[in-house]
Amino acid sequence: MNKINDDKIMAGLLTCSSQVNAAKAARVSVQTVRRRLADPVFGWEYRRRQMATLDDATAWFSALTPRAVEVFVELLTDDDPNVRLKAANGVMTWALRTREQHATDTRLAELEAKEAYRGAGGRHHGS
Repeated sequence: MNKINDDKIMAGLLTCSSQVNAAKAARVSVQTVRRRLADPVFGWEYRRRQMATLDDATAWFSALTPRAVEVFVELLTDDDPNVRLKAANGVMTWALRTREQHATDTRLAELEAKEAYRGAGGRHHGS
């Protein structure tokens, strides 16, 4: 496979909703797309770029969080009680999910630190 086709396949995979559509965009067969994905180097690069794309999207959504909070605050004072109830429910749901995720992240970090400590023979570096 040549670099130009690989670049077209990669672009198709990153921008299309399926391997079939990626193949059409790259003007290659679906089998070629699947064969390239099966290649360890190409497959690794695809996954790396896909994660980078998701990281970018996550950062973009995170940047919008203050505005989303402002909308919730505005809706909490709406004249319609149904709108206020939905806004309150949204705030509580978001707060609970955030708290749960923080607790999970904290616990995972603690477990990883304990495992790293065990892997070092229970010694601090420099002992």
